Amino acid sequence: SVDLGDPSSLGLITGIENAIAIDSAGRVWVGANQSLVSYNPQDGTISHLILPASPTDSQLTAIEPAQLANAQSITAMSADADGDVAIASQNSNVVQVLQTASNGFTQIALPVGTEVTDLAYDVDGSLGAAISSVSGGTVTGSVLIVHSNSSQTSVTGVSTQHLAATPTGFLASD
Repeated sequence: SVDLGDPSSLGLITGIENAIAIDSAGRVWVGANQSLVSYNPQDGTISHLILPASPTDSQLTAIEPAQLANAQSITAMSADADGDVAIASQNSNVVQVLQTASNGFTQIALPVGTEVTDLAYDVDGSLGAAISSVSGGTVTGSVLIVHSNSSQTSVTGVSTQHLAATPTGFLASD
């Protein structure tokens, strides 16, 4: 058990963690609201990052209650073998990737009207994203795979909330 300290001092409005990931160096990443906290168990250091604003998806915000329409709380995270951390946020049409070597962010665009429910990196460095789409009141699911060469594959007809990497690909679960 590790006490991250006073949630407000780390920019965590509620102290409720929405996502967690552990990178290859053993560093623990915790996401809440629009903040990312890392804990290094080797030396006990705790650091804090505020995510840059993401583009908001108007199709997603249209179905949200008014008080949540502009919220971009972290909803899912995964770390790859290099220690980079992929981060999905509510109402956003991108996945942000923290490049830990440079401490900068890159973005992976998502199809309009889709939201990530989970993320997982597989052994070859491909990022899997469990995606939900809402159209006309109907929710459908898919898995978007972003390969290490940046090409993308979309697997449709897969209703999933959770995604895990396996030695041979991804395992999806609803």
